[in-house]
Amino acid sequence: MNTDYPQFLDAVVSYALKAAQGPTSVPSNIHPQFAEEVDHLIHIVKLAQKNRYVVPWDMRTYYAAVQGQNGTNAVREAILRRQFIPIHESLSNPSVIEDTTGSIVGYYLPDAILEGAIKQSMPILGPTFRENWGGTSRGTGGTGGTGGTGGSWRDAARLFLPADQSKAFGRGNVSASPAWQMQGHSGFEDSIHVAANYGPGPGLKANRPTSGQLAFQQFMRNQLETGCLMSVALALTHPEQYALTRAGLEKLYEFEHICDRVSEWAFAFNVLTIVANRESTWHRDRLSGGLEWFDALLSIGGDDNTVLELPGVGIRMQYTSGTMALYSGHTHVHGVSSFTFTLPGLPHM
Repeated sequence: MNTDYPQFLDAVVSYALKAAQGPTSVPSNIHPQFAEEVDHLIHIVKLAQKNRYVVPWDMRTYYAAVQGQNGTNAVREAILRRQFIPIHESLSNPSVIEDTTGSIVGYYLPDAILEGAIKQSMPILGPTFRENWGGTSRGTGGTGGTGGTGGSWRDAARLFLPADQSKAFGRGNVSASPAWQMQGHSGFEDSIHVAANYGPGPGLKANRPTSGQLAFQQFMRNQLETGCLMSVALALTHPEQYALTRAGLEKLYEFEHICDRVSEWAFAFNVLTIVANRESTWHRDRLSGGLEWFDALLSIGGDDNTVLELPGVGIRMQYTSGTMALYSGHTHVHGVSSFTFTLPGLPHM
């Protein structure tokens, strides 16, 4: 590979896995301040592993009962909750949730990442959000090019901050992926290309990127350490998924038309979606992963009253800025809302 991003990712994850086992020296290409951030994340994961909650059912049976539901049918979700009893816990400390077989439902990692660098970089995405909002990515339509009138909660204007309160983060949602497939074209022989918000489309490598695409590319270059930290979290909590994703990224580098974007990709996930809104309604991400695989959520800007909830599991997590949560969004209904968070042991508001 022709940049240091993948090699740096490998060095950071290798260091983290060793440091999780005991004292080890910091490689020369990892500066001490960043090594401290990695050590802090390791500490949070270890705290979580000592604080376990168990749901009274197994995920495979639950997954079979979901039957493709996207989480928006309140009647169906109520039936699921009667058959698969939630645990009704409010979390503010690092925690692991598991099922009756010992399989991991998810990790809750508050204060996992120092969010200052990400927050400072968010204004870079202004052109990307504006293009996506107006449907101008690739000159035809971005992933959210509906002006907030589309059916997706990600594009619903009613869930966004007012324009005069959203100057730091922008409004809407944008997605980056170095290797994307069109919906309905996800077969082994279907083409892959860079996501619309992130670069020119299939066969358009010679085209000049839009200002929004260039902005997202710069944002990703700025997030080398953030990507590595989220990758470390995955490597510590789901080593198999990390290894498969890392091998997949290595293979993708062989494709000339996407290799530039792969070479600056430090996330052990194939898609990064940034949702800049004040609330996310309950839903499942049916096009993301599956029963076996984690999504990673990271809050930037959440306050003490921000809550991430998995109602089917029965957990409400304080979702302050810098919090990370890993679970299957494909399987479990989830949403971020603004109702008052209640600490464990106190009455629900």
